[in-house]
Amino acid sequence: MAARTLGLVLSLWLFVSAFAWRRPPASFANACLVGLAAAVAALAGMSRARARFVAAALSAWLLVSAFVLPRGPELAFRNDVVVAVLMLAVSLVPGTMYLRDAESRRAHV
Repeated sequence: MAARTLGLVLSLWLFVSAFAWRRPPASFANACLVGLAAAVAALAGMSRARARFVAAALSAWLLVSAFVLPRGPELAFRNDVVVAVLMLAVSLVPGTMYLRDAESRRAHV
């Protein structure tokens, strides 16, 4: 499904954006780790319907951490918030790319 692909693109952008702006170490590590973990969750979500909930949890953490962790430049903060909201929205879309019709009907929560 296109939602998993968009989730993958967003998570990879989060990882790359960690290097785009000078950030405090905690914010840098968070963006890198959440970006990579969300990419793995998006890839897993292509074949396992429930893996999208991991991506939802990671995006929720990214949103919270944008306000809790030390802030860097305003642009980096806004980027994290926008990416978190988009990743959360995309992760709530049910479905996978590779399940058969009968399996996908059962897997939709």
